Amino acid sequence: MNDPIARVDAVRAVFPLKAPIMLGAMRIAAREFLCVRITTESGLQGCAFVLSRGLPAEALIEQMLAPALVGRDSDLIDQRVAECLATVTEPSHAGMMKRALSLVEIALWDVKGRRLKTPVWRLLGGARSEVPVLLVGGYLTADTTPEEVGAKLGALAGQGHTLFKVARAPTPDLTRRLLTAARMELPDGCRLVVDTHWCWDSSAAALREIEGWGELDLEWLEDPMPPGMWDPCRELRERSGLRIGVGDEVTDAQVLRKLVDSRAIDVLRADATTIGGIGAWRQLSAYARLSGMMVSPHAYPEVHIHCACAWPDACAVEMFEVDSPYWPTNQFVSGGMRIENGMAHAPEEPGLGVEIDWDCIEGHDRTRET
Repeated sequence: MNDPIARVDAVRAVFPLKAPIMLGAMRIAAREFLCVRITTESGLQGCAFVLSRGLPAEALIEQMLAPALVGRDSDLIDQRVAECLATVTEPSHAGMMKRALSLVEIALWDVKGRRLKTPVWRLLGGARSEVPVLLVGGYLTADTTPEEVGAKLGALAGQGHTLFKVARAPTPDLTRRLLTAARMELPDGCRLVVDTHWCWDSSAAALREIEGWGELDLEWLEDPMPPGMWDPCRELRERSGLRIGVGDEVTDAQVLRKLVDSRAIDVLRADATTIGGIGAWRQLSAYARLSGMMVSPHAYPEVHIHCACAWPDACAVEMFEVDSPYWPTNQFVSGGMRIENGMAHAPEEPGLGVEIDWDCIEGHDRTRET
C-alpha cells in the first residue's frame, strides 16, 4: 500500500460579500463553500472546494464517505471513488453525493501530485501549458451601474483579456444598458458571454426578452433554462441563431450527454467539482469532442486549469478577476496559475499547485455559527 488515508475533513464555510450580487431576480449576499481535506499517514494533504449551494454535504462526507476512505491506499483514485459510490444506492449517485464525491476525487489527485512532486496537469498528460481566460467581470451589485461595469470591462481588456462574461441584470432595460456599455468600452476583437442563470421556462419567453437587448453579437448565451429542458434549448438555439452553452452545477452526466446528443447546445459547460471529479470531466470532454462541440469549464480555475491543459478540448478557463468582490476565494486560496495577457499559465508546483488556508476555512465554519 502506497500511503493510506488517515483522515478526511469537511467544512462548510460562509464568506459574506461586500455588496450583494444581482443575477436577474437572484440576490447573493454571501458565498458558501464546501471544503474537503484528505490527510495521509505520511502527512501529505490534498484539498478541494466547491460552492455548497446550501447543501449540508459535509455531514455526508464525514458520516458515509470518510469510513470508506480511511485506511485505504490514497494512490488508487478510481478504486476509492468506486468504493464511495457503493456506500449509497444508485438513485442517490447524483446531487449532493456527486458534489461530495467530486471533492474527494480532486483532493486525491492533489495528494498524488504532491507525492510525485508533479503538477496534476502533467500527471494527466500535459498537452499544453497555457489556456485562454474567460473572465467573469460583469456582475451588477446593489451599488454599481451598468456603465460602471462596462468601464471596468474596458480596463480589464487593457490587461490583454478578450473573452468576458456578464450576467443578465434584474430587468431587460438594465441588461440592454450593460451590453451597450460593454460594447462601447471593449476594443475590437473582444467577445461576450451572457449568463442568464436558468431564468426562462420556454424558448418563447427567452426570445421575448432577448429581442429587447439590442445587438446580439454574443460568443454564447449561457444557461437560458434548466439543463433538463433540452427541447426548449434546441428551439431557442434554432430560432435565435445564438450559440447556447449549458451545464453549470449539473451532477448527472447523463443530462449533459443528452444535451450533446440532442444538439440542443453548442458549448458544453462541464464542472469537475460537481460531475464526479477530474476523471468524469475527462470522459464528458471526450464525449463532446466526438460531436464537434466546444467545452467550457465552469469556474474553479484551480482545478480546471489542469483539465484544460491535460486535454485541449477546453476553449478557455473561467475565472473571476484577481481580488474580485464577487468570488472571495482570495481569502483562503494562494498560489496556482499565473495570468498574463489574457492567458492562464499552468502551475509547476506539485498537485493542484495551490495552498488552502485551513485556519481561514475553519474560522468561517457555518456549523460553528449555527
